[in-house]
Amino acid sequence: MAFLAVALGGALGSLGRYGVALLIRLWQPQVAIAGPLATLTVNVLGSLALSWLIFSVRLELAPIVRLALATGFLGAFTTFSTFELDLYLLAGNRFGWSLAYLVANVVLGYGAILLGRSLALTAP
Repeated sequence: MAFLAVALGGALGSLGRYGVALLIRLWQPQVAIAGPLATLTVNVLGSLALSWLIFSVRLELAPIVRLALATGFLGAFTTFSTFELDLYLLAGNRFGWSLAYLVANVVLGYGAILLGRSLALTAP
């Protein structure tokens, strides 16, 4: 049953990631910018959601649902390997952009973790 929960969550998470990428490309059609921006967006949103899910003391979920959401959905939704590839591709001709992208992912992702934890611990 756990495998099915992770698989279903993963399918939905990958569709969510694809949807975010489509929205970003509609807003910013330049492929060189849209790819990294979509990756940054899902990584920050995924960090926020995962920390809220993990730290929420009042969120009563069955373990199988928590597994489907955390490992399945958010595991497929966030994109660390894509982040690394985007970083490499940006570094080719745009070292300043690649450094800014690296710092933005780390700082905003960590900030999202702190915000998600705070939201989870202060929720009514």
